[in-house]
Amino acid sequence: MTEVTTETTAQPSKFDIKKQQASDKIHEMTMDDIAGYIAGLQINLEDSRETNTTLRGRLQTLVDTVTEFIKDNLDSSFAGALKQLANELDIELSKDVTISFIVKYEADVTVPIDFDIDSIDESDFDITIRYTGNDDVDFDNDSTEVEDFETEEN
Repeated sequence: MTEVTTETTAQPSKFDIKKQQASDKIHEMTMDDIAGYIAGLQINLEDSRETNTTLRGRLQTLVDTVTEFIKDNLDSSFAGALKQLANELDIELSKDVTISFIVKYEADVTVPIDFDIDSIDESDFDITIRYTGNDDVDFDNDSTEVEDFETEEN
């Protein structure tokens, strides 16, 4: 009986073949080829940036249009749906307002006879106005300023 021996050689995978082809191609590239390839990538990157900027501008215009439409129609019969849409799109439905008070405060006080009334100034008083209305109102900053202060003997 004759003995037959076979030797099995491993066939390279498709991945190994592609990897070798890519490696061979890279080794064949000249510096001019590489520079051209990089220049092409830079052009593609710049085109992508311009496209991105254009798309962002168009999207912002659309958001501005929708925001204006929602704000202009909040008094309509579908205000609830518009508020829900604004909430879903993170559109802020608020406005900033300035509230001013002109307050005149007078007090009669009794002081010792030798008291120097000129020693009293506005910093001796604590003037506070508190908002106690709707909880949906947020105060970002507030200030109280004394525009006119005087003392006088009676």
